Formats: sequence, structure tokens, C-alpha cells
Amino acid sequence: MVGDKRNEILAGIIGFAAVIPLCFASLHLFRLITNDAEMIFLGICLSAGIFTIVASLFSRAPVIFAPNLGLIALLVYSIYGGTGQSLTQALSMFALSGVIIFILGLTRVGEGVQACVPESLYAGITSSVGFLLIATGLREGGLVTTHPVTLITLGDLVTRSPVITLCGVGTAVFILARGYRHALIWGLTVSLIAAWFLGALGQNEDWIGEALALQSPVQLIDYVWIPETYSFVPSVILVTLVETTAVLLCLLGIMQRQFSEWKVRARRLWMITGIAGILSPILGAPGPMLSSQGLFSKLAGGKTWVSGVVAGTLVALAAVLPLPAAIIGDGYHIGNDVWLHPVTAALVLAGGLLCVESFSRVDWKQLETSIPTLVMCCVTGLSFSIVNGFGLGVLTYILIQVSRGEIRSLLPLILYISPLLVMRLLLL
Repeated sequence: MVGDKRNEILAGIIGFAAVIPLCFASLHLFRLITNDAEMIFLGICLSAGIFTIVASLFSRAPVIFAPNLGLIALLVYSIYGGTGQSLTQALSMFALSGVIIFILGLTRVGEGVQACVPESLYAGITSSVGFLLIATGLREGGLVTTHPVTLITLGDLVTRSPVITLCGVGTAVFILARGYRHALIWGLTVSLIAAWFLGALGQNEDWIGEALALQSPVQLIDYVWIPETYSFVPSVILVTLVETTAVLLCLLGIMQRQFSEWKVRARRLWMITGIAGILSPILGAPGPMLSSQGLFSKLAGGKTWVSGVVAGTLVALAAVLPLPAAIIGDGYHIGNDVWLHPVTAALVLAGGLLCVESFSRVDWKQLETSIPTLVMCCVTGLSFSIVNGFGLGVLTYILIQVSRGEIRSLLPLILYISPLLVMRLLLL
């Protein structure tokens, strides 16, 4: 029993380490538009931590809520930067979207959308998330970089960020190959040691000191309803629907469970997602969502809600004690608003490799599963988007089945999922 509790705690720490860089990445985005970015960061940590705890308790599973960088980028570049609306006006859009998502969960629409996806695609969805994590780890560790001709190219492997990342992921792979336990913990530990040795920790103490000096960790922000924000609501709802569906199905794929076993839990997760969207703007932050990085608690051996509660508690504590979280998740600035996170890049890479293990469960002899799986993996990894990969993969599955004349079995999928996916690809 003691060993089980220790495993759950370690899995929770891994989930926290995988998610906390998303909070710091949000901080860097908000710094582009406001001087109160540190206050928003605190609100993000509190809301993500609190709703992770609530979601884990209600679903009885290790699930983690985290800020969605895609939606935050939409807020920063399109709503604030493109249309000139204030931050409080932009947050009202997330609050309205939260109301709609809650209603969809209450009426079981969200649950119905998930139930339409064939179980034969679960392993492919999990593998595609693995490719996303691998691509993210390579980028965040500086192992690959952008190139004007080939889009991406190999980074400078002798700089400190790739060295830190390779040390961490190499350790994790070695531990896995030897069959030892806690490979992700060992990889994270070695990454931290290498980062400390190479001077990649403690790069941003100034703002941390300012955050600790704040009289109150959270300021209530009044949000107002502005008609101009309504045009963005459909995009936010579509992203939330598609990403939440994909992440939950990926979790089921890792656990090798059927969706029918999780109907009640899925309904609760949808409603919690809606409540997070409604209440988080009060903390001055867009609502968190189910996160693919949150799968790390399960990959690290977490089996119960305990690991989710541990991760959520650590994320929430980052609002008042940001220094420990910054050591793991803040990374360092290399110029042109580019940040590298070598400590967690190794963790993300190792987790992605574990997800790709789902390839072995794909039925490669069946076109309706093999081709959509390849589409999902390629598009997700290249576009860094679960939504794009999941959407095109499912649409490919529909096209194959329609070509075979099997329309009757596709009716729920065509009626509920395909219009959402098409609108999502057209709107964003």
C-alpha cells in the first residue's frame, strides 16, 4: 500500500512537471499585451490547479487541466492585437464559451460527440498525441529549429539546451530498456542536474521576486459582455470540443478502456470544463482544459485520482510559491520571443515515445484504421495541433468508409463529428 501511494505521488510530480511549462508559456504570451502578466499567471496557476483537483476527484482518474496555448494565442494575437479589444472584453468570450460548454455537457451532447468516434481509432489517436509530444520536445529542447527552405532543420547540438535534453531523454530510455521503474522521474532528475551544471536554471529571478512581493496573489477582474467578442465564440467552442474529445479518447487508449465504461465520468469532465471557462475569468485568466501533457501522470504509473490531486496541488501552489515551479518550467530566453524548456523537453520526448507504443495496437491490415492513423500522426506532429491531426484523421476515416458504401454505420459520425471538424478547419 505504501508503495502504491509513493507511485501515485511520483506520477503526480511528473504530471506537474509536464504541465507547468504551459503556465509559463502563457505568461510569456501575456507579457506581449499587458503589464499585469504576472497577475494573470497567478490566476492561470490557481484555476488550472483547482480544476485539476476537482476533475480528478469527480472522474476518479489522473486527469490534468492546463491552459490551452492555442486559445491564449488567439486571445493575444487576434482578439487583443487584431481587433483592439481589452483583456477584460476578451475574457468575456471565454466566460460565454464556458456557459455553452457546460450546457453541452449537461445535455450530454459532448458525451455523444465522443461516443461517435470508432474505438478502432483510439490507438491511432494516442499515437498521434505521441508524435505531438515528440515534436514539441524536439522543438523545446532546441534539437530542431525553423528553416526558411526545409521548414525545420537540426539545431546546434553542442549548445546547452540540446545537451540537457539529450541527457534527460537518454537516461529515461536507458531506464526503460533495463526494465527499471520510474524512468520519467530519473529522466527529469538528470535533466535538472544537467541544467544546473550548465547554468540554465534561475534565469528569471526578478519577476519571481516581484510576484512574491504582491500583497494578494489574485485580483478579481470584472469582465463585461461586448457584442464584438461573439464572433470568436464558435472558434473557442470548436477547439474545446475537438481537443477535449481527442485528449479523453487518448486517455482511454492508454488505459485500453472502452468509452462506455467512462460515460458518467466523461459527462462530469465536460461540465467541469464548462465551469472552468465560466469561473476562471474571475481570476483574470482564460479557462483551462484537459491537457495532453496531463497524460503524463498515467504514463508515469498513476492509476487513481491521487496523482491528479498531487499534480493539481503543485500547480496551484505555483501561484504563491513560483520559484520551485520556475526551476522546472520557466526555461530560458534565447531572443525574438523564443523560449526553450530543456528540462521538461526530455520529459515530453520520453512521454511521447511511450505514447507511440500504441502503434502496436493499430490494425495495419485495415485501411480504415491504418491510413487515418498515419494522417493523424503526420498532421499532428507537423502542425503541433491535436485539432488538425484528429480532424483530418477522422475525416479520412469517413471518406474511406463512404467510398466502400458503408454510410449507414457512419450516420452518427457524419451528423455530429464531421460538421464540427469541417467548421474547425475552415474557421481557424
